[in-house]
Amino acid sequence: MANLGIKAYRFSLNWARIIPDGTGRINQEGINYYREVLELLNKYNITPYITLFSIGNILKLYSIKVVGLIQIVLNGLENMQKL
Repeated sequence: MANLGIKAYRFSLNWARIIPDGTGRINQEGINYYREVLELLNKYNITPYITLFSIGNILKLYSIKVVGLIQIVLNGLENMQKL
């Protein structure tokens, strides 16, 4: 990239690489990978532009939240029927 005269690089973080289960445990290897990428970009004076939010990368987290929301709605409907 530096040999081509590229001065900026935009990329998305793959959250599955950083937080494999969508929540909880952080994968240190994923953090190390992005640290290396950023260090190399800095070494060659290439400015990183990082996309922090990408729907494709957080589908597992989204599905966890949606399942929880659906359960809340279903519980509410069940309670309403008892009235």
